[in-house]
Amino acid sequence: MSHQCRSLSHQENRQKVCAVCFGKSKYDVTKVVEERIIQYFEEQYDSSDPRFPHGICSKCRNDLLEISSGKKTTAILPERFEFAQISPTLTSTRANPIPLCDCEICEVARKSGTLSSSQWKKGRPLSKERAFPAPVMICSECKSKYGRGITHKCSTKTLRNNMIEMIHSSDKNTQDVIASDIVKNSTNADNVSELYSGGPKPLKLCLKSPTSSCQFRISDITQLQTATSSSNNEIRRKFVPFIRNILGRNSVESHIGSKLRDRDSECADFFECITCDFECTTAEDGESTMSRSHLIYCTDSENLVDFVCERRQMDKRSVTIKMGIDSGGGCLKFCLNIISKDSEEQSKKLIDRAMLDTSVKKLVIVAIAYDVKETYANIRIIFDLLKIDRIDFNYVCAVDLKMANILCGLQSHSCSYPCVYCVCPKSEFSDPMKFRSYRMRTIGEVKELADNFDNTRRLYNEKASAKDFKNCVHHPMVQGEETDMLIQTIPPPELHLLLRVVNKIFKELQTALPNITDEWLKTIGIVQPKLHGGEFTGNMCRRLLKHVDSLRDIRCTSSQHSSLIGKFATTLSAFDDVVNQCFGKHLHPEFEQSVKDFQNAYLQTGINKYKMLSSKNVWQTDLMDICSSVSNFLIVLCVPCHALIYIGNKVQRPLAGKIAAIFYIYSFSSLLVFVIYSLPYVKKDGTMHSQDLEFTVILGLIALNFLYIYTGMHAYLRIKVGLHESWAYYDACYRREAADGLYLIDQKLGSNSLRYSSAIHTRQNRKGVRYGYECPEERDYYPYWHPSPWIDIAVLTDNVTRCQWYKENSFNRRPKNVCVMDSDRAYGGRYNNKHDCLKNNGKWITVHSYVGTVDKTESECISSREHVWGIPFDSTDLEKQCLIPPEEVVCEQAQWTRSNHLGDPRGDRSGGTHYTWKIPHFTNEKQCVLRIRYNISTDDYNGFSSLPSIKSYISETNPDVQVSPDLSLPLALNTAQTGRVFEDRSHTFILAPRPDSFPKVHLHNINVMGKRGNIVQVYPAVQYDFTPTHLTISSNEMLHFQWAGANTHHNQAPGGDGATGADGQGTVGTDRNNLLLLTQNNHASNFPAPFEEVSDQWSDFGVVWSAKSNVDSINSAALSFASSGYYPCEQCDHLDPTLEKAPASFSGIILRARNIAKNYSFVCTRNNDFSNRSQKFLLIVN
Repeated sequence: MSHQCRSLSHQENRQKVCAVCFGKSKYDVTKVVEERIIQYFEEQYDSSDPRFPHGICSKCRNDLLEISSGKKTTAILPERFEFAQISPTLTSTRANPIPLCDCEICEVARKSGTLSSSQWKKGRPLSKERAFPAPVMICSECKSKYGRGITHKCSTKTLRNNMIEMIHSSDKNTQDVIASDIVKNSTNADNVSELYSGGPKPLKLCLKSPTSSCQFRISDITQLQTATSSSNNEIRRKFVPFIRNILGRNSVESHIGSKLRDRDSECADFFECITCDFECTTAEDGESTMSRSHLIYCTDSENLVDFVCERRQMDKRSVTIKMGIDSGGGCLKFCLNIISKDSEEQSKKLIDRAMLDTSVKKLVIVAIAYDVKETYANIRIIFDLLKIDRIDFNYVCAVDLKMANILCGLQSHSCSYPCVYCVCPKSEFSDPMKFRSYRMRTIGEVKELADNFDNTRRLYNEKASAKDFKNCVHHPMVQGEETDMLIQTIPPPELHLLLRVVNKIFKELQTALPNITDEWLKTIGIVQPKLHGGEFTGNMCRRLLKHVDSLRDIRCTSSQHSSLIGKFATTLSAFDDVVNQCFGKHLHPEFEQSVKDFQNAYLQTGINKYKMLSSKNVWQTDLMDICSSVSNFLIVLCVPCHALIYIGNKVQRPLAGKIAAIFYIYSFSSLLVFVIYSLPYVKKDGTMHSQDLEFTVILGLIALNFLYIYTGMHAYLRIKVGLHESWAYYDACYRREAADGLYLIDQKLGSNSLRYSSAIHTRQNRKGVRYGYECPEERDYYPYWHPSPWIDIAVLTDNVTRCQWYKENSFNRRPKNVCVMDSDRAYGGRYNNKHDCLKNNGKWITVHSYVGTVDKTESECISSREHVWGIPFDSTDLEKQCLIPPEEVVCEQAQWTRSNHLGDPRGDRSGGTHYTWKIPHFTNEKQCVLRIRYNISTDDYNGFSSLPSIKSYISETNPDVQVSPDLSLPLALNTAQTGRVFEDRSHTFILAPRPDSFPKVHLHNINVMGKRGNIVQVYPAVQYDFTPTHLTISSNEMLHFQWAGANTHHNQAPGGDGATGADGQGTVGTDRNNLLLLTQNNHASNFPAPFEEVSDQWSDFGVVWSAKSNVDSINSAALSFASSGYYPCEQCDHLDPTLEKAPASFSGIILRARNIAKNYSFVCTRNNDFSNRSQKFLLIVN
C-alpha cells in the first residue's frame, strides 16, 4: 500500500514557523500570544495576514510571558524580520495540483530539524537607495548625544533630564517596572516610600500590602516539623494537604516544599566534604595503619555559631557551647549545643522539652566521618580542621570517660594512671583505705609530661614506658591556661555515673534473686536489653529509681529474701536522692547527707565494696560522693581524688562590706572533710576587719587549711602568696574599657561580667585571666596611659632615640587622668577618654604619682621646685596635697644578649646583664617590690607605626605560607606572642634610711641569688650562690649580710616558677641559706669549720647593727649566721640539720672589718648536695 506524498501549502507552512525568531515553531499563535506579539514585538502583526507566520516556539512564548509579568525586558527578543517584504508566490504542477510557494516562510518550514534565527538571514537585501543611519555617540556621564557640531554640558540636572526622557520614551510596561523597582527599594519598615521630587519636600507614598489569608508560613511549618520530628516529604505530603483541606488552599504559604529545601541548605556554605587519611588498627598485629574515609566538617565554626545565635535570637556574648564527641551508627560525630543563659527559664515555659537548647533537636553537627575509630590521631585531625581553639565562646566538652582521656592526651583506662582528673595509680583502686590525696592534673602538667615522654622515646630510640610519665603521651586538645585543672573543661559525665551505679546494683540483686528481678521488671514494664551485656539505658535507669516502691511490694516466702530486697530497695532509693540533689545545674543544700545515706545503704547490701565499678571506669570506690554539675561546674568531688575540684565560675561577686563564704573540701588520711568558712568582714578597699574565723566541720574531723579568701571578681586570694597591687587598682582596671587602636592582629578580646572588653583583656591575655591584682593592659604596654602604683626606675632600649618620649610620658613626671563616675570609686570608672567620660556625666580627674607627701599649703608647695600640688593617684577623697614626685626615669642603651639567653650579654663575659640602681633617699622606711618587664618584639612589622603594615601570613595564627605554587608550609605562629611582655617580681623588701650613728664608711651588701634546683632545672638561671661571690674591701668598711626566700615555690609540674623540678635539701618549695667559715680558711675546701677553730677569724669583725636585738656580739652573730637567724632565741626547739624551722628570709647583720689584711672564705651548708656544692663567698680585706 502506498501513500501519496505532497508538499505543504503556504497556509500550513505558516504554522511551522515562529513569528518572533523566524525559526521552527511548536505551538499555534493564540489570541493571547498574538496580543503579546503586537505589544512587545511587532505592532503590524496580523495572524490572518499570509505575510506573517502563524506559529511560535517554546522559548519565544516563555519570553513573552516573562516580559508581560515584568520579570524581563524586550531586550531579550531577537531582531525584527522584514515581514512586509514577504510575497507568497503560488505555483502548481501536473504532479502536484496544490499551489506551491517559494517564499521565505515556506523555505524555513521545509528545512529538516530545528532552525534558529541565527541560521536564517532575515529579510530581503536592502535596496541601494536605503542607507544605514549614522552612529550616535552617547556621553557616559550625562547620557547626552554628542558629536560634530553637538555640544552638551555634563551635570546632575542634565543626567536627570535625559533619564526622564528615556523612561518616558519607553513603553508603559518598562515604565511600570522601573517605577515599581524604585519604590520598592526606597520603602521603609512602615511601608512608606519617600522620594525626592525636586522640591523642598519629599514625595511620600504609603503602600499597603494586600490582605493575605496565609496563616501558616515557612517559620510556622518549621516549628511544626521540629515538634513532630517529621521529614520534608512528610510535611509536604501529609501535614500541608491536611491543613489546606481544613482551612483552604491559601492557608499555607506557596512553594512550601522548595522553601523547606532552601532552608536545609542555609548552612551549606559553612561545610566542606573532603577525603582524609585516618588511623585504624588491624586485628592481627595491632599495628596502626591508615585508611581513607570521607569527612564532612565545618570550615568556619565561629561564624557558624554566630549564624545559629542570630537565627535563634541569642546573645552570643552570653551563650555556652557544649561540645559532644561520640561514635555511633558507624560514624564519628562532633556536635554542638548552643545554650543561652536563660535556658533554665526557657525550660519552665516550654511544654515540649524537645525544644530546649540542650535537646537533641537543637543539636548542630559540625563534623561527621564514616567508619573512623576514636583515637587521638583521628580526633586531632578533626579538631585542627574545625579550629575549635579559635572559637571565642565559653565551651565545655560533654564526652564519655574514654573520650575524656583521648582529649586530655592520656592513654586508655587500662593504663597505670587511668584517672583523667588526678594522678591516682590504678593499683590503689582495689582498696579505698589506701587512698591518699593526689594532686589534680592540669593542662600544663600533661603537656610537660607528654613532651618528656616524647623526648625520651626519641632519645633512646625505643618505646618509652608511659607509666613513668603518668600515662601522658599527647598534648591535651582542650583549651585553657597552663594552671587550669582538666576537670574545669571536662567535668565528670553524669550519665555514665548513673549507668554504672544502677546497673551494678541491679546485677548484684539479679544474681541473688533472679525471679524477684524478673517480676519487678514485668511490673514496671521494662524489658532488659539483650545487647551490651543486658545493661539498661539512662532512661531505664531513671525509671528503675522512680519505681523502687514496686520492688518493696513484691512478696517473698523467705524472710531472708525479704530483708535483702529491702536493703537493695533502700540503696536504690538513696541513690535516687543523690541523683536528684547532685546531678544537674543546682546542688541541693543537704546533698552531703544524701551521699552519706547512700554510702551506708550500699555497704549494708554486702556487695563487694572494693569492686563496685568495672575496671574501665575510674570511679572505683565505695565512697560514692559524687556531686557533679556538667553545665555550670558548681561543685565536683572526684573520688578517688578526694579533693574539691572547682568552685564554679557562676558564683557572683559579693558586694563590698558583706560576709562571703567559701566551701572547701580537704582530705586527710582516708576521710573527707567539708569545711565551711565564714570570712572576715571585707572593706571596700580590699582590707579585712579583724574578726575571729568561724568554721563548721562535718564528718567529725577538724582540718583547717585556710588558703583562699573570696574577696570579689571570682578571685581566690592566696594568703601565702604576696599581693602587690590593691583591690581598688584591679577593680578600676576591670571596669575601665580596653583602649582603642591597640594592634590585636586576629586576637578577639573577651568580655568582663559587665559585657564589654576592659583593660584586663589584652592581645596576650584576651580572656582576662587574673594574676593577683595586676592590670594586664598596664603590664603589656609602656608608657601606660592611666595611673599606676609602679614608679619607673629605668628604661633599657635598643633605640635610644625614643628616650625623650619615654621620659615625657612616664607617670613619674607626667600626670594621668581617670574618669570618676561614682563617689564610692574615686579610682576611676568605665570610660578611658575625656570625651566619653564627660558625655556620660563623669568627672575627668588628673592625678599624680608620688613617693611621699609634705605638710605645705598650696602656695608654699607651688613655689617649691621639688614638690607638686595635686591629687595622689590612690586618693579616696580626691583632695589635693603637696606631693613629692618620683625622680625622672633613666633611659639607657640596653645590652645585647644571646637569643633566648636574656642574662648572657654578647661579648661580655665579666658577668650577666645588669643595671646599677641608685636607691632614692627616704626619710622613713618604705616597703617595696621590684618589677622587671622585658619586651620581646618581632621585626616583621613596625610596632610603633599607627597602622603596622605586615605580611599577610603574620596576621593570623598558625598560617600556611605559600612558598611556591605547589608547596604550602605551615608556620607555627601565635599572634598573641609576636610582640610579648615578660615579667619578674622580687620578694617584698624594705628600704630603710641609714642611721646617723653608722660610721661614715662604705657599706657593702652581701646577698643570695639564684633559685632552688640542680643545674638543669634552673637553666638558664643559676643555682643558689652568694652575690657577689668575691669582694675586696678596705679595713674598717662595713658588710651587710642579708637574703630573701620563701616557703611557697612551685617548681613541680607544670613548673609554676619556671622549669619543672626543685632538687635540693629540705622540703620542696623552701629556701634556706646560712653562712659559716671554711676549714683552714681554704676556699677550695667544702667542709665548714667548728666555731672553736675559727673563733679568732670571727674576732676580726665587730657587730654594728642587727635586725635581732639579742645579737650584740660576734659570737651571737656567728651563731645567727650558721642557723639562718634561728639562734639565738629563748625557749625555742632544737634546730633540724636542714634548717626547716629557720625563717626563709634573713633580715641581716652588719659587720665591720677591723684593721687587719686577711682573706676569709665562707660557705652555705644547706645548699650543698651533689649538684650544688659551691655556694661560697670569698672576702678579701686590704
